[in-house]
Amino acid sequence: MTGNRLTVGPTSGRGWQVSGRDQTFRTQALAIQAAKQDLLSRGGGELLVKGRGGRVREQRTIRRHRRETVESADLLSPRRGSPETHPAVLGQESAPIDDAFSVRRQGRRLSGHRRVLRLSFLLAVVVVVLVAVATSRDGQLVTEEPSAVHPTATLSGSPSTDAIPDVVGSLSYRGTGSAEEPPVRLAAGRYRATATVSATGAACRFSVTIESVEAPPVTEELRVDATSPGARITQSEELTLRAAPYFVRVSAPGCRWTVTIEPLTTTP
Repeated sequence: MTGNRLTVGPTSGRGWQVSGRDQTFRTQALAIQAAKQDLLSRGGGELLVKGRGGRVREQRTIRRHRRETVESADLLSPRRGSPETHPAVLGQESAPIDDAFSVRRQGRRLSGHRRVLRLSFLLAVVVVVLVAVATSRDGQLVTEEPSAVHPTATLSGSPSTDAIPDVVGSLSYRGTGSAEEPPVRLAAGRYRATATVSATGAACRFSVTIESVEAPPVTEELRVDATSPGARITQSEELTLRAAPYFVRVSAPGCRWTVTIEPLTTTP
């Protein structure tokens, strides 16, 4: 490495050159950078930087492990008032020599910023997925098996009356969201329908409709207004029904509910 030595000095014009090169550089910093790259490619060496007046301004040892020792040659202090001491000349000739290291440091900082951005993006995606899953769970229509005994399949249209069971006593349904229960046959009389509703999301609006299967249609409805999160509302209403099969339909997006239909007075 001791045999590798390059000198950066001014040309006869306004440019700068590196010893052993025919190329002329516009600024001293560009010439220093080129000399430094040459020395690094050879395994290292010494770099001398001369000013316009021919004085050695800096002497540097360039090594591959990216560390440099800088020895100032300004111990030979130039005379006051000489061109080398003029602030404009000093600013031009003292351009930083380790631009490559600055670029590498900036690259490492940018790489760290990119990693932070990637992690933030992945965290945002996870949060969005969790919110979507929670919303879909709140909005899905989940019905629990009613306590009364019903056929396992939901019947659509006008089912055969032979397949509809007679119910003696109370009916109880519970679930989340909307549902349509299989039809049941009720005796004529007065009934009390009770709905207990709580919101699973921001709010819910609940209604239960008891509708006869056979004509002429008989429809009774019980509604519960929107509730705030965590609220629990119980509402009852008395119904008068004729002896017939009835559908029980619940419309309750965002609600958890229980519906009970109990007879008050019935006629066989």
